[in-house]
Amino acid sequence: MNGLKMLDLKSVVIASREKRSALRESYAADVQKKLEGKIASFIQRHKIESLVQTAALQGKNSVTIPVRSSFKKWHHPTDYIAEKKSTEKNLSIGLNFNQYVGQIKKWLDDEGDVECHIHFEEDSKSGKIRMNHLEMSWKSLVPLTLIINFQYGGFQEVDNFIENETFGQLLIRLGLNPRDGTKVSIKDGGKNLSRIKVSRYHGKSVTLVPELPENGDSFDLDA
Repeated sequence: MNGLKMLDLKSVVIASREKRSALRESYAADVQKKLEGKIASFIQRHKIESLVQTAALQGKNSVTIPVRSSFKKWHHPTDYIAEKKSTEKNLSIGLNFNQYVGQIKKWLDDEGDVECHIHFEEDSKSGKIRMNHLEMSWKSLVPLTLIINFQYGGFQEVDNFIENETFGQLLIRLGLNPRDGTKVSIKDGGKNLSRIKVSRYHGKSVTLVPELPENGDSFDLDA
């Protein structure tokens, strides 16, 4: 055809699609990196690790963390939080508010041992929502304390548990048997718990009861 070169337009289209797909992946990686930066800033500004540590040291198994005002912005769930676009290439990639919140929760949840619940406010007129506070809990990780009440006053709080330990074994480990040889047992009401596992009573109170001699003398742990 007088030197006119045949065009391979099919190959041009395929190559262009491959380049666009690679560009899309590159944009998506950049957007994810940008969103992770926002999440890292959120976690750092709210001092989440420090607040969880403080609460755990106080024997608590949860902490409520108010969302700082600079992060309490109203959004539609589909509003982009992180975005990269090119008008020239007619390409836009973004991650929305729902995805942002979901990734915050994913970062803060720890394989079921530590759970994060995010609570929201909603504007019924606009349909927008915003984060209000976070509730971090670790009930499966830190058992509630056990209170052992002494029949003649006072109590002992127990929070260092051993798996499958019975109350009889706990008495020995804590050194609660009197030095004068007086027999004691731990009871719930009138039920002797000596052979019962301590784990069944996390977060509850029980009573250390002496077996008094017939003359009814008083009992003293320091005897």
